[in-house]
Amino acid sequence: MDVGFIGLGQMGSGMARRLLENGHRLLVYNRTREKAAALQAHGAQVAETPGDACRGDAVITMLADDRAVEDLFRWKTSLPSVPSPFTFR
Repeated sequence: MDVGFIGLGQMGSGMARRLLENGHRLLVYNRTREKAAALQAHGAQVAETPGDACRGDAVITMLADDRAVEDLFRWKTSLPSVPSPFTFR
């Protein structure tokens, strides 16, 4: 399966590594590029933007908090048009 993964902190990087170990192809994005590059050494491809990471069969986000999720979905130039269940005030 082709999986996009956004958010490679302590939990996200471990989850992404497990997906790679189990044969999935990963396209990863993190604001801190070094964290994405670390997974590149294990076979992941690094996305330039969060939107680029959304080009697979599934997308996983593992972000720090609600604000990080809101910021991601507000960055209109980065994500493809998808129905959003979120309502921002």
